[in-house]
Amino acid sequence: MGRPAIAGLARLKGSSGWCGALAAFLLGAGGVGATWQYAGGPVERDVYFHLAIAEDYAASPFSYSTKLAEGLLSRHTADREYLFHLALAGLLRLGIPDLKAAQVLCALLAGALGAILYGHSRSLIVVACGLLGSSTSFYRLLMCRPQLFAVACVTLGTVFLLRDRHRLAALVNLVYTVSYSVPVLLVAAASLHALQARKLRGLLWVASASVVGLVLHPHSPSNLVVLWYQGYQVTANALAGNPAGIPMPAELLPWSLDRFLVDAWLPLVLLALGGLRRTTPWWLLVLQILLLALSLRSIRFIEYWVPLVAVSAGPTVRCLLPQGPQRARWAVVGLFVAACPVLSLRDAALTARKVAPEQGIYRGAAAWLSGRARGEYVFNAEWDAYPELRRFGGTFSIAQGQDPLFIAACDEKRYRRIADAVAGKLPPEELRKAFPARFIVARRGSSILRYESLAGAPIVFEDEHVVVL
Repeated sequence: MGRPAIAGLARLKGSSGWCGALAAFLLGAGGVGATWQYAGGPVERDVYFHLAIAEDYAASPFSYSTKLAEGLLSRHTADREYLFHLALAGLLRLGIPDLKAAQVLCALLAGALGAILYGHSRSLIVVACGLLGSSTSFYRLLMCRPQLFAVACVTLGTVFLLRDRHRLAALVNLVYTVSYSVPVLLVAAASLHALQARKLRGLLWVASASVVGLVLHPHSPSNLVVLWYQGYQVTANALAGNPAGIPMPAELLPWSLDRFLVDAWLPLVLLALGGLRRTTPWWLLVLQILLLALSLRSIRFIEYWVPLVAVSAGPTVRCLLPQGPQRARWAVVGLFVAACPVLSLRDAALTARKVAPEQGIYRGAAAWLSGRARGEYVFNAEWDAYPELRRFGGTFSIAQGQDPLFIAACDEKRYRRIADAVAGKLPPEELRKAFPARFIVARRGSSILRYESLAGAPIVFEDEHVVVL
């Protein structure tokens, strides 16, 4: 074959590579964007907290207030996820409405994850497995959280380790550490990779990047304090079966085995085949099995596990494709890519549409308090009301806004006082002394509303969902 023909084939291959990467990006971005649109809004309240920080950053980068009166973040103001918030702030500065900006950022990050998987595997089937191999994993891509950055960074860093590109893996880890401050997974991957290679060079590069990232963080050293409680204490308590006995978010709870098998059968099959056929390096197989065990103990780990299984699924997918005519191979690819999204998108979209209307219920109460509680202390009976109170209020201090374990790990006695107040167990005089709040915000039916009669605290605002005493 002559040089012109070889050059032509190279250009064709490069063109198809770019087309495939674009298709992979659109699969991720389009799937997330369309599901947001179908749901009609966000699938969790955290988006409002991140939008509040992004609005602060749009006015003055790195400068924000938690507006919390209790717990760790009231004393250590450290944004562990500032790159995410800066990106969101940039979209707001472009004039994009707040929830639309959140939708766009989620879609862009899901698209980036798809492009990363395609860049390594050159397979749209692998991309579909990594993005849509589990409806729960895909659903978590809809959450406008900084963990989307983290998942993309862990996946990209692992790809560079597979290719022995240690400096690039270290660069990714530097960005990851500065943007999320939880460098554990990439350091673990680099440690296992070093064991197989019997060389410490890659591990030293990646670990050094973590140290540099944590030190260079604009809120250092407060970010280390927050990391200790949010990154370690919460995870350790969840994996140990909640010995602290504190109410935890559903995402930190373990799966039932039957539900996990129904939801995650595809990555389980790919993991098993990769191990049996020895197409997955043993260091990555160990990491995948470790994340599988963690996913069974805590739902949130599945968002890391599924893409990392897909990273090594290329050889398995190619083996399963028919060896006949190219047309037959493309037919199988088309059927799989069409069928896999349909199943995961359907389940995730139905859940999202059911959950989305429940978000934003504190908006009216927050707006009412914003003009009447400026500079004052407001006690919220439900800690997950904080994002909406912070976003739509913003002029007052809010009692609690962290997972209960954050407060308990920092000050268990104070947490117990909060729990007694929420349950309506504190005598009115003790409540006033312990929590000098002028207003109490609660959902209808909350036990704390008994103070309306006990403490002579009249209802000053109410709507379909929320009451303010």
